[in-house]
Amino acid sequence: MLFHFLINGMMKHAWWTTFLLCIYFFIFICTHKHYIIYVKISINYCNNQILYFSRKEGNGI
Repeated sequence: MLFHFLINGMMKHAWWTTFLLCIYFFIFICTHKHYIIYVKISINYCNNQILYFSRKEGNGI
């Protein structure tokens, strides 16, 4: 939905709108770096759960 809005904004509106959107996303990414940490923790947790259950079932690894 947001991506679709961005494409429409780039095609219909002036170049400065796209420029402002780029700045907005740059600020958003810079201020939300902790999301990357949460994603890494989630992936590690899921991998540990999979390994735990596979050992419990006796599948190895």
